[in-house]
Parts: sequence; structure tokens; C-alpha cells
Amino acid sequence: MDENLTAEEREAVLDELNAVVSAVLNRLIAIADKRNVVRDDLIRCWGKLFSTMAEISTFKNFMCSAQNQDLCDESTSSLVNELKNRDGVETYIAEPYADVEVKVNGPAVVLVVID
Repeated sequence: MDENLTAEEREAVLDELNAVVSAVLNRLIAIADKRNVVRDDLIRCWGKLFSTMAEISTFKNFMCSAQNQDLCDESTSSLVNELKNRDGVETYIAEPYADVEVKVNGPAVVLVVID
């Protein structure tokens, strides 16, 4: 967290984070119950996904604004399916427990989607 925050500002951020965590946990539990998944397993899975995302991503320019809200509401699988149908997109699928190597000669963007 930003070291330049005052104690009061830091406390306010932590209060808001607590509300977010509570909302996410409630949503994850609802998904687990709906899909008949063990709650703890789903929460551990989400934790690993979120941790990985935080380690490899930057959110400096991330926005879910009104103009792109439709995309933010779409599931990852829907977005991937749309991209797979676009010109210039090649799809490589790794079956469970299988390794796949992809070699590119740029310019290129390589996305690894685990969904």
C-alpha cells in the first residue's frame, strides 16, 4: 500500500478493503453453493488466481467505465470464445496436465487463459 498515506487514510482504505473482501467471499460462497463445489476449495482456487494475477499484472490503466462495462460483465470464457473467432488469432489448447509450447515471432501478444 502507498507509504505516503496518513494513518487516517490508511484506515479508510482498509475499511473499504474489508467491505470488498466480504462482498467477494459472499459471492464466492454463492457460486460454490450454486455449482455444488466445496466452499473452501473454491476460495483457495480464487486466492491462487488472484495472487497470480497480482504478481504478473499491472492495473495502472485498468478501468471498467461505462463505455466498456459490457466487456467487464462478460465471463472470461465468453471473451476468449470471441477472440478465437477473430482474424489473426491462433488458438492452442492444453488439455489437463499437458504442456504446450507456443513459439511466436513478434510483434505478438500471448495470453495464457486458465478458465
